[in-house]
Amino acid sequence: MLIGLSLTAGWMWLTGYFYYTSVGIDTERENYGSKISTHYRVRWPGNGSIWIGGGRAYGEMDWDKPLQRIDPAGVFFQSPRRPESQNIFNTLGFWRVRTDTQSWIGFPAWLPFLFFGSWAYWEVRHYIRRRARAAKQ
Repeated sequence: MLIGLSLTAGWMWLTGYFYYTSVGIDTERENYGSKISTHYRVRWPGNGSIWIGGGRAYGEMDWDKPLQRIDPAGVFFQSPRRPESQNIFNTLGFWRVRTDTQSWIGFPAWLPFLFFGSWAYWEVRHYIRRRARAAKQ
């Protein structure tokens, strides 16, 4: 499992420089006759970073359509949507974007790869050592 997470994180790190990918969940609910649409996402905008966050939109209730309580959403490997860097932290891959309707935090895409890869390496190494000790006894 950890090796799979490591490989996935590495793949998304490499493709995250060239493509836009977004995975998440959309929800809709009624609030006193109006509709509130909320989305939660993990995004790779195409600049080598990962953004986690979401947003909310308010609109008129369409009584002819049922609300979509939970709707999985995803966009894969589209042309990049690279935001313009505002400071040195953005250039390094760290982002904090906040508007009235959205909130995002971003970090370099190599961090999850480093985390899961190191963890997988440690687990495999520990497994091999444990097997070698058991074989000696």
